[in-house]
Amino acid sequence: MAGTLLLLFISLSVTTSLFNNALANDSPPTGLSTNDPSQVSTSQDSHKDNCLPIQCRESGKATFLIVFGDSLFDVGFGVEELCLPSNYTPYGQKLNKFGRFSDGRTIPDFIAEYVFGAEERLVKPYSCNLTKTERQFKENNRTLSFARAGAGVLDGLPRETDKNTGRTLEEQVELFVKLNDTIKLFGEDSKRKEETLYLISIGAFDYLREIANKTQNGIDPTEVVNKIVDAVTNIAAKGGRRFAFMNIGPLRHYPIVQKLNLDEKTLGELDRLVKRHNKELKAKLPKTLKDSNYSYSILDYHSIIKNIMENPDSYGFDRHTIKSACCGWGPFKAYGCGSSDKVGCGEHSIEDYMFFDEMHHTEHINHLLAKIFWNSNGLASPKNLKSIAGLEKIEFDFPGF
Repeated sequence: MAGTLLLLFISLSVTTSLFNNALANDSPPTGLSTNDPSQVSTSQDSHKDNCLPIQCRESGKATFLIVFGDSLFDVGFGVEELCLPSNYTPYGQKLNKFGRFSDGRTIPDFIAEYVFGAEERLVKPYSCNLTKTERQFKENNRTLSFARAGAGVLDGLPRETDKNTGRTLEEQVELFVKLNDTIKLFGEDSKRKEETLYLISIGAFDYLREIANKTQNGIDPTEVVNKIVDAVTNIAAKGGRRFAFMNIGPLRHYPIVQKLNLDEKTLGELDRLVKRHNKELKAKLPKTLKDSNYSYSILDYHSIIKNIMENPDSYGFDRHTIKSACCGWGPFKAYGCGSSDKVGCGEHSIEDYMFFDEMHHTEHINHLLAKIFWNSNGLASPKNLKSIAGLEKIEFDFPGF
């Protein structure tokens, strides 16, 4: 069971036309090279001379990015203290940097670049070494991630080495509050708190753990969503006004679940739990953030991934690799990524794959999701991230879309 848990940490239909509308090209912002789709900047990213970047943003523009979540958003939480698969090749091979559960950048990394420009193309992870974290902010960094592998809403994967720090969303928010009280991230300017963008993706591990444990008591999505709402309420009480969420993906189709060879009844129950979670999250956030001072966006991550997996040819993906991991071995290549730097994609290009390992995406897919989150007026609602951040659209020239 422990082995299964370790592996586990790591009825909507979207039409092709909806994707095409979401990904339609706009005129590129000033200074953007259309020959390099990874080069993302905005015309608002210039700063005045001799002032801190967080002080130089135009009024109304996002000034800071704070990230909470699990391994999908993890950018190296406690990477010095924890022994995780993401600390080994081929994770981070495009960056020559460990700590991310992908071959390259994560969704928060791309969002940070869209908001702040190329100088913030990699989100900074929280470190248990507070001196290091404080030094980062004295160097004027504008991003910080508390997301960590194995984290859940109700519970997370216990680790003796880190005293369970950041195992739950509640614990991550507590770390943020304590850190802010200690080093005054926003100074004394309440406006900076209000203009900070909070990015949240968590909950998948709660349902995956339920399937692995096959518990009799079951898990209640209402309890999970209420905990997320409680965390948002706590952040709002500290001045948070801008929020962005990803709902939970179609977990039954992920390699980490497919390799377990579960019966249809169990897979159907997992599907029902995820769909109920997403429905309740969408219903409760408007009630929590109903005041006009708040703005938020929910990316329909579930629909995007499900639609691509069911119609890979329509989006330029290989039907033979769409449900398999790139890095790994065994059924669905869902075992062993990070155990050997020789485990790779074989004869296929990495861009043929949806998944880099058993449940995390390739940089190619992370790039796609970030741009949909930023631009879409349907798959990101009630507003897209561009609107939440107070910036303009970026051009979309992603191959195959």
